[in-house]
Amino acid sequence: MSGVLLSTVPSAVRSFNPNLGQLYLASSLRRNGIEVRLLDLASVYGACDVSCIEAAIDDQEPEVLGFTLLTETALYAYDLISSLGYRRDLFLVAGGPHATSEPKEVLEQGFDVVVLGEGEETIVELVQQLRSGGSISDVAGVAWLDESGQLQRSSQRTQIKDIDLLSSPLDVIDLIDKERYVATGMPLLPPIITSRGCPGRCTFCSNNVSGKEYRFHSPERVIDEVRAWQEGEGATSVFFQDTAFTAHKKRTLELCRQLEDLPSPLSWICKSRCDQLDRELALAMVEGGCSSVFFGVESGSDEVLERVGKGQSVHDVEKAVEIAFEAGLNVYVHFMVGFPGETVEELEDTCVLMERLAPFVKGYPTGGILLPYPGTTIYQSQHEQLSCTKWWLDRERIECINVAKRGPGEATPTSVDDVIALHAAIENAFLEAEVLSYSPDVKAAIKQCLSVRRDLNRQLMEKLA
Repeated sequence: MSGVLLSTVPSAVRSFNPNLGQLYLASSLRRNGIEVRLLDLASVYGACDVSCIEAAIDDQEPEVLGFTLLTETALYAYDLISSLGYRRDLFLVAGGPHATSEPKEVLEQGFDVVVLGEGEETIVELVQQLRSGGSISDVAGVAWLDESGQLQRSSQRTQIKDIDLLSSPLDVIDLIDKERYVATGMPLLPPIITSRGCPGRCTFCSNNVSGKEYRFHSPERVIDEVRAWQEGEGATSVFFQDTAFTAHKKRTLELCRQLEDLPSPLSWICKSRCDQLDRELALAMVEGGCSSVFFGVESGSDEVLERVGKGQSVHDVEKAVEIAFEAGLNVYVHFMVGFPGETVEELEDTCVLMERLAPFVKGYPTGGILLPYPGTTIYQSQHEQLSCTKWWLDRERIECINVAKRGPGEATPTSVDDVIALHAAIENAFLEAEVLSYSPDVKAAIKQCLSVRRDLNRQLMEKLA
């Protein structure tokens, strides 16, 4: 038996990018002399069924099989583990946001160990401990079940303060099956983060893997990674996947300056909070190659924004969107509906704000219907009251949520009508899942809000056509 096989879960939820968490884990394992292989069954192209992982197991015969678990795909992971019951020589490890939030559930479904939080150091020490015959209880940052079925946790692992110390995902680029993400002859869109953590305190976000403490790569580390993608893979664009790209202004300004000085031009996209962007930063981002910015606005009601801990006001939103627009950025604004206690009037406020921002934005991303994820303040404090306890184990609900996700083999939308119809299908599927129950008048207001958003997206797309 040799090394570690890291896999994602086969499901209807697909990605056009390699799994960045897997790459960081694999790079850490390789740095420490541990053989590793990647299998992304969530990739948009290529075979993504159980037979793929069975073949990979037979080929590599790994010591450890590790999965990254997301809440929407956890049930499919449990199905997969059940189907692999004949291979009990495998040591099964789970990590990621769902495993970190619900370790006891995950372990009861057949996993041997859960890695809690960031796993680069933990996975290495776990493999080393297994090989030496030591106790997993000596590995910080893991959870397991004792002989009586009780949840046990080792000591908490201290987060890495200087994330430049982490091995680069580029060190394992040879493990990426590029044909799973792009059409033949097309460059791979590099998966890059420049920071970890988020200083926000939103009640609908758990951020339980990287945590609240904001840590960032040095500009030099980011530039080295970007240049390697440019020179090695011909990358001309990047979507920086940071949760809070603009959280540290001084550092972001320096990074933009160095991106501007790249020998080959780079177009890039990022996400920002509205209270983190001013005119100086917006202009620096444009000069550094930024083409588009995504704002998480969530609501057009100051009352809702305060209740969900967003830490920004409608005034902040309008100001930031105007600044970004005037700087020359393409602006995309994300709204969320269906918060507990949200009223018809508050939803109407969101419709009004969407219409008011429309002259300044390029589009409103679809979806955005609240799902109370485990580990969030909303779920932890209200799941019983909201009758949504462990909703992710309800197969009918999960399949309803996932059924509208576009996967390989399905027709790609080619017209504005096709895109809007796909948006409607996704949004209706979320509502039909009924993870949260709404009064008839609130549900009607949610549908109206989603309809207004689709109409605005249609108008914006038709302008570009």
